[in-house]
Amino acid sequence: MKIYEPSLDREKMKRTKEVFALLFNARRDIDLRDEVVHQFMKGMVDFHIHAMPDASSNRVYDEENIALRACEAGMRAVVFKSHSFPSSSRVPLIQKTVNDWAEAHKRKPIDVFGGVTLNYSVGGLNPDAVKTSARLGGKFVWTPSIDSAHHYRVLGKKGGIEVITEKGKVVPALQDIFKIIRDKRLILGISHHSVQERFILIKEARKAGIKKIVINHPLGEINKATPQQINEMARMGAFVLVTYVTSIPNLYDPEANPLEMIEVFRLVGFDKIIGGTELTQLGNPHPVDGLRLFLKILLLLRVSESDVRKMFIKVPSQLLYR
Repeated sequence: MKIYEPSLDREKMKRTKEVFALLFNARRDIDLRDEVVHQFMKGMVDFHIHAMPDASSNRVYDEENIALRACEAGMRAVVFKSHSFPSSSRVPLIQKTVNDWAEAHKRKPIDVFGGVTLNYSVGGLNPDAVKTSARLGGKFVWTPSIDSAHHYRVLGKKGGIEVITEKGKVVPALQDIFKIIRDKRLILGISHHSVQERFILIKEARKAGIKKIVINHPLGEINKATPQQINEMARMGAFVLVTYVTSIPNLYDPEANPLEMIEVFRLVGFDKIIGGTELTQLGNPHPVDGLRLFLKILLLLRVSESDVRKMFIKVPSQLLYR
């Protein structure tokens, strides 16, 4: 009786060769010990962190814990995104806690940023929610994520918040929000939408005068785009957010492909790439530990130290501090 050999499956063999080539041809010219990479983290920005409490999903660590750990690591800034409430509402409190801790421990305080995600819990495409978040110091406006119509379609649900009309135009409420983002010089984060929707959103946001546009984790399964499509989005004027969760295999995205991430780097170039972890899900690392692991993997994959610094220091700082 002939026995099926999974290890001899052609696709499996191809993947095995890639893995073993990486394993046995690993870089020997860099030091990836924790204490060395910990020093490399200094001054870095994590541009995309989820934290507890979040009414929409399980999270393990809260903003205070994450911000203090990041401050201890010598990072420059963290960005908190919540699906269910404006993270900007908690930023002043977390920033005060960080500042007090840093003063007591003779450390430089980390900067904490937040914003608002336009899901149903804040009224959907609600200009007042955007204005309120901005008055609180919110830096970001994220288009609908878990309540977007595309997110619903991917999960086989009906409904959701539409951002594009049947005629391929941005819905009026979002056009009003674009004006607020432009006038207050906020960062537009384009969330869980189809490739076609994101092309339209980028085009119309640019036409509305928005300078800072970020495509959130386009390698993730919920809003998957090809490296070529991602490159086209960057050419249209968007920055590309690449995250640990959507690039490194894990419990929530076991098919995440680091080599696909490298292809995005090759096509887009590091002047338009931003790094983030997108943690803290149950079963995944703490964001600070996840960032350290992400950095090791990037260096192992022969991304240069200067390019890693671009995606975690130079490019995010251009958006946050200018």
